[in-house]
Amino acid sequence: KKTKHFLSFMRGMHDHRRALAAYFEHNDLWYNNIISFLKIDWDNTGDVPEMLPKKYWESHNKLNDREAVEIDTQNLKNKGAFSTTFTSKWEFYEETFLSVVSETLYDNDRLYFTEKICKPLMCLHPFILVTSPHSLKKLKEFGYKTFHPFIDESYDNEEDGLKRMQMIFDELDKFRARPIQELKDWWNEILPILEHNQKVFLKFGKTKSDRIKFMEKLND
Repeated sequence: KKTKHFLSFMRGMHDHRRALAAYFEHNDLWYNNIISFLKIDWDNTGDVPEMLPKKYWESHNKLNDREAVEIDTQNLKNKGAFSTTFTSKWEFYEETFLSVVSETLYDNDRLYFTEKICKPLMCLHPFILVTSPHSLKKLKEFGYKTFHPFIDESYDNEEDGLKRMQMIFDELDKFRARPIQELKDWWNEILPILEHNQKVFLKFGKTKSDRIKFMEKLND
């Protein structure tokens, strides 16, 4: 069923998500992929994000006039307060090849994982992470596997935010240029990795933290 390149969810408009949205706008990717762009807390007077390459500045300014793009929130009255743990649309993952995950943070001081990375890990989906550097390295320490060399993941080592964003855009460009059949063949090749990640995720969820074990001892 896979026919689209990217799946991406963007709700709150942190600067790195504005930058990613500018990339989608520049390449007119909104409606031939599966991308949400809710524009929660969007500020039309906001400056161009410092991590956005100059090539995309004009496209960023065009976002002021673009309506929100919804893929699974059309029936929600309060679009800024719903639980984002999992979308109910499994077909999103069946129809796309790659999750473009824009995590909460994009800085050099903290690593912070949320439900956003949990979604592709659980749903057998490869991903590119738009977040703080060394995040892929930390995921590997947790036991997950990633997708180098088909995706050049050296962006994860780049601590300059502007350079890291350009490296991510370069990988998205290369991914879009690949023939659909090549992507299907690749997905079949990495299915053992995707299944491994799902198993690690489910096992991790069943593992009690030291704090929980401590609290249980107190209650014995």
